[in-house]
Amino acid sequence: MKKRRSLRFAGLHPRTLRAYRTAIDRFLRFVSKRRLDISRPSRLDRQIAEFIDVSYQEGEPLSYAGHLLSAVKRFHPRLRLALPEASQFLRNWQRCYVPHRAVPASWPLVEALMGYAFRRREPALALLLALGFSCLLRTAEMLALTHHHVVFHPGQRGLSVILPGSKTSQGNPQVLLIDDTDLVALARTIVKPRCESLLWPHGPHRFRRTFGFLLEAQALALQTTRLTACAGEEQHFGSSIPCLSMQ
Repeated sequence: MKKRRSLRFAGLHPRTLRAYRTAIDRFLRFVSKRRLDISRPSRLDRQIAEFIDVSYQEGEPLSYAGHLLSAVKRFHPRLRLALPEASQFLRNWQRCYVPHRAVPASWPLVEALMGYAFRRREPALALLLALGFSCLLRTAEMLALTHHHVVFHPGQRGLSVILPGSKTSQGNPQVLLIDDTDLVALARTIVKPRCESLLWPHGPHRFRRTFGFLLEAQALALQTTRLTACAGEEQHFGSSIPCLSMQ
């Protein structure tokens, strides 16, 4: 009989559990470095509040504070009502928090990034970017896709992308339809329908690093194109024509 996990961890996604552990480790390093006393609930409350305040002032992510409080209350439920000051500091941070939204990507930009991915001999990454853009997927949802999650329809009529569980669907499976003939044709050359391995077999750190490289390569190519165009304009019209620079 397969050994079951403890009920202490029931319902926790492995990614959430890792975030909790990271938050607790970060707080304990803070306590150790300052030699703080957390032997009593009132002192623990005060030091967590101080940690949250320092994290806020140093520009750390809001998730640091949220994960820490959630972890303490989850694994020590008796402290749920014993952390009023820390909870208040978290609420204050949430009230004044202004999220920085990224500029939406365009399809021409995604096509350019796909081209650089092919140039790096990573066709699966190119397909992943196309599927992520077409289906409005989060990074975690893209990286969780396997070959088995891409289902082709009979003929050339399209394909379905199956999400086993997503944030917006409360863990229920979702099916997304793609009918772009070019994207379907690309997927047919890369996807192995009977394979259950990840479509792009690398983790989030590798994805962020590679995605950053693709963006830098695209920006450099755009800058080179602009410089070449400006040089041509200057040669044709004279040096009085101003040249736009990359921002």
